Amino acid sequence: MLVAGTQPVAIDRLTEPDAYWYDTGGLPRLPMLRLRFDDPAATWLYIDPATGDVLAKIDRRRRAYRWAFDLLHKWDLTILTRHRPAWDLLIWLFSLVGMVTSVSGIWVGWKRLRRG
Repeated sequence: MLVAGTQPVAIDRLTEPDAYWYDTGGLPRLPMLRLRFDDPAATWLYIDPATGDVLAKIDRRRRAYRWAFDLLHKWDLTILTRHRPAWDLLIWLFSLVGMVTSVSGIWVGWKRLRRG
């Protein structure tokens, strides 16, 4: 048994990346089997069909972390990583906005300190 106390409720054959099985530098190993379980953690396993190796185990907490941390820090949506110039442009744009915000905040703070 791959996940103790439960059987798979769904088995999907992935032929293209999904939101959790991806590679920011290109395409991940495909095809891949995704087994979804009905355990309390809602575990998903990614299995290489050629070797039978379990390559990733992702539960509900890890999927939430992917959206709360990875997406907001890496901007690695599959649609962006598969269209690399769009991803590069977005990263440059957000970096420039962040730099302008930081510099303007420092400038306003410096002006206020000099007055007070």
